[in-house]
Amino acid sequence: MEQTECIRGLDIRVALALARVDRISDPELADRSMGVILSDSYLLGFREAGAGLYQPPRMFHDERELLGAWYRGQNDAALCAQMLTCDCHDDRCLKSWREQPQCLRPFARTCILRGDGHGQAHL
Repeated sequence: MEQTECIRGLDIRVALALARVDRISDPELADRSMGVILSDSYLLGFREAGAGLYQPPRMFHDERELLGAWYRGQNDAALCAQMLTCDCHDDRCLKSWREQPQCLRPFARTCILRGDGHGQAHL
């Protein structure tokens, strides 16, 4: 069953509410849960960018942390798409990846694994 706009992100928003309740009785568990929740929000943004959905879920509208993670996923998906669609067929792209800050190198590997495999042997 396909999700409609009104319930996109509902599961993440419910998990956030539960983590806030857990913070009262078990702050350590709540902190671990928040890491998972923000990762889920990021991945949702990444996946939705690939599906052509560029507006955040309504369930995230008043949650700054969820929105931030979702937008980071959107931005990283756009960067990934740029890396995977490079048609220069030489080492210029690989050289530019090597010259970028170190934080992009693991991301480039992630894109290659999720993408069509272009340049996989070079990384």
